[in-house]
Amino acid sequence: MIKKTESFFAKEGKNSDYEHIRLNNDTSHRTFYDPDKIRESIEELWNKYQGYNDNKFLSAARNDDFLGRLWEMHLTCALLELDINVVEKNNSTDEGPDIEIKKGATT
Repeated sequence: MIKKTESFFAKEGKNSDYEHIRLNNDTSHRTFYDPDKIRESIEELWNKYQGYNDNKFLSAARNDDFLGRLWEMHLTCALLELDINVVEKNNSTDEGPDIEIKKGATT
């Protein structure tokens, strides 16, 4: 069983894209999307993705590489929806690929 962690947007981060979506406080330009829907979609992905991430995932998403980590989460969830057997990491500290696929039937 995958242990659920905190909300994806629970903490402040250093990445401006992450913070813009988290806070929706950028009034310098007009946006053509609904940040509330974006946050909700990302939280849905996060709920599906948890257990396939390493310990550094949330910190990296919040501070360094928000778009790269968002892509990693989105791709993993898409593979899972296709019944591809993605290996769970359960927040491991293992080095290696971001996404590992196991040959054989899904679990």
